[in-house]
Amino acid sequence: MLCALTAVVGAASTARAQTAAPAGQPPKVQTEPRDLINADRPGIADGSGVLAPGIFQLEIGFQREVTKEDRVRTRISFVPTLVRVGLGAGFEARVETNAYDWEKADDAAGTTHDSGWSPISVGAKYRIYDPDESRWPSLAVIGRVFPTSGSGAFGSHRYAGDLRLAADLDLSSTFSLNPNVGFARYEAEDGSSFAALTFAVTLTFLPSPRVQPFVDAGFQNPADAGSPASLLIDTGVAYIVAPNLQLDVSLGKGAHGPTPHTFVSFGVSVRRSR
Repeated sequence: MLCALTAVVGAASTARAQTAAPAGQPPKVQTEPRDLINADRPGIADGSGVLAPGIFQLEIGFQREVTKEDRVRTRISFVPTLVRVGLGAGFEARVETNAYDWEKADDAAGTTHDSGWSPISVGAKYRIYDPDESRWPSLAVIGRVFPTSGSGAFGSHRYAGDLRLAADLDLSSTFSLNPNVGFARYEAEDGSSFAALTFAVTLTFLPSPRVQPFVDAGFQNPADAGSPASLLIDTGVAYIVAPNLQLDVSLGKGAHGPTPHTFVSFGVSVRRSR
């Protein structure tokens, strides 16, 4: 389920405000739209921003992971997908999945292939605090429920879910910090159920409102029933091509515990404005 955290991901957007000019001089022109798309991908941590009522946003990508364990090299590809819909009153509805998975494993006996549908989650994000222009972080709660779903080796047989607190804090005019902390109950590889603590944090550099390089990390303890904690780190960049369109790319690796050896992800986020 840690792989699902890599589908989702996000960095905060900021816009340049129009500045009043001294008397006798023309005002400075706002060089960027105030309302740029604010996607939760590609970072591991999700943002606290909530879509306005009636706004629809699709965040989709392609991710490929390589895992090396006990002389077995496994490559798995999937399509992390997040659908968000603004409901009003600080709420948005969310549907999330890794869509379809393709797996290829090589060992001394040869090569095996597997594929199937990933589990799907339904949930919501609720913004509990919006500080406007103050230095206090904005806060939101994100909850997900995973009913039994999926197919083949990738399907689930137990209900699962998680609950996270997400924050966005502007450290300066060019840096923002986005931590998430939460509690989860997931299905283990052996079919049992286990509880885990989760933490993720994204540090974003904002040389301009449209270009957003970032580094982030995701931590889960335990990673699976009877397993040690896992730590995943990655870096990437998001580029806002147009107010309603973002492209992104990221590259990461496992730093501790049962995680992918390396992974690469490409994605696009599209918003339908009112």
